[in-house]
Amino acid sequence: MNFDDNFKDISDLDDETLDSSGLYCIRLKENSRLPDRYQNILDIREIKYIYIGKATTTLRSRLEEELKHIRPGTFFRSIGCVLGYRPMYGHLIGRANQNNYKFSDDDTDKIIDWLKNNVEVSIVKYDGDFSIEAELIRKYSPLLNIKHNPNSLHELGVDRQECIRIARGELNT
Repeated sequence: MNFDDNFKDISDLDDETLDSSGLYCIRLKENSRLPDRYQNILDIREIKYIYIGKATTTLRSRLEEELKHIRPGTFFRSIGCVLGYRPMYGHLIGRANQNNYKFSDDDTDKIIDWLKNNVEVSIVKYDGDFSIEAELIRKYSPLLNIKHNPNSLHELGVDRQECIRIARGELNT
């Protein structure tokens, strides 16, 4: 599966593709940078992908989670904490899911704007066996994928744990 020839600005993704199932890959646009702590790691990697995901229903629904935070999305939470944002203090107290932290509306808007200006997405329509996602993550080791990634970043794990602890009310901001 090849993502390289298919990267587009978020606003240029077509409806037909977005209404299908498939796989997606996110990378930085040319001249875009992450904070140095992460950019320095990305710079030494051969493959510059920052995230690979799957959409078993529709790509539109999944990308709304990951790029617009309409619903909780793993990539959105990761990129938010990578960019230095922290979730609302204690908002997970009493909730069943103790990991799906959210950012304030203002911070969410800033993250969405950063994504619009700094990332592009490659989509491959696909309706086969989605275990291929794990194979692609193992092969390309995208910077912000955690699960299945042989080069999962310790820094990302630490930052995400800090966000979870803040959202659970265990750590003061």
